[in-house]
Amino acid sequence: MKQTDLASRLFQLISILTAPWFSVLVGCGPALPHAPTCPPGLVFDEFNAEWVVAATLKCRRSLNCVRAGRCSSAGATCEAKTDADCRLSRLCFYRNQCTAQNGRCVATAPQQCASSLACAFMALCSLVDGRCVAATDKACHDSPACSYMGACHLVDGECAPQSNVDCENSQLCRRGAECHFQKNACVPGSDSDCRQSPDCALAGNCNLIAGECAPVKQSDCQESRACKVYGMCSLYVDRCVAMRVQECQKATGCAKYAGCVLRDGNCVAESPEACRHSVGCAKEGMCSISLDGMCEVARDEDCRRSTDCYRHGRCRSDGRRCSALQDSDCAAAGACIESKRCKARDGECVQDP
Repeated sequence: MKQTDLASRLFQLISILTAPWFSVLVGCGPALPHAPTCPPGLVFDEFNAEWVVAATLKCRRSLNCVRAGRCSSAGATCEAKTDADCRLSRLCFYRNQCTAQNGRCVATAPQQCASSLACAFMALCSLVDGRCVAATDKACHDSPACSYMGACHLVDGECAPQSNVDCENSQLCRRGAECHFQKNACVPGSDSDCRQSPDCALAGNCNLIAGECAPVKQSDCQESRACKVYGMCSLYVDRCVAMRVQECQKATGCAKYAGCVLRDGNCVAESPEACRHSVGCAKEGMCSISLDGMCEVARDEDCRRSTDCYRHGRCRSDGRRCSALQDSDCAAAGACIESKRCKARDGECVQDP
């Protein structure tokens, strides 16, 4: 063997032995004489690919990290110490509370609340002490969250259910899970409720954990539609996420929606051009890229160019997807010519009753 080949092989071996994931797989320290030792007092966080103290890893794997951005150790508690802690949390995604301040995630300007998903869905449109909150009981009753999840009453700045009736009349209950009122929320009654709900097959949320349906084992994620379509095949705390780029590349969403790049546990599009050249753009009008890297519908023009427009009359953006919003959309579509579905109703072309 040539000396250069031998040197190359030795370099590859050293690279493997010193990689953090090798220590995780084979163990550190005296078990293998030539294996690397783990950094003293540290453990490996496979999601963020770094060595951290055990208390930090415990915080990162807690529900408080996922829900409220409290991902950093602060003595015996977990806090939001950096904006990075907040950016991966539900508070940031839904409420635009993405800034770490005094140990919690907050919004810093009224417009952040007014433009948030939580404002559009749950009437949490006003900024009070860093929180996005609802202003009136009527705002809660008129919000989509009232019919969808029974959150029809103002309680401490939040829209929430206040009785079993609120929960039983909600769409979440009719879907098979959250039908029981408990502590200002509609919750599943048992694991069986979770397993029978569509979210089990869609997102792996098949087990009752802390009042919510959530995945608890790897197979919950791997058998879900979120894995097959969006590459979210790995269990992390109480959710399914993408942890390897191979999960993204194998998912059908890579070819269809350009979600081929791994970023913060999600499979996302690499660029606006990737969305514009995707199957999702040609078929469903998903030609623009969102702030979080997902291909989305942003313009009526993209809808009108899609195959869903001339086949199904879905020619206008409703803010989330291309929909049939006017009878004229349906009248010129194949749905009207082939099956007499010429009237627009709830975003689809239907037959005239």
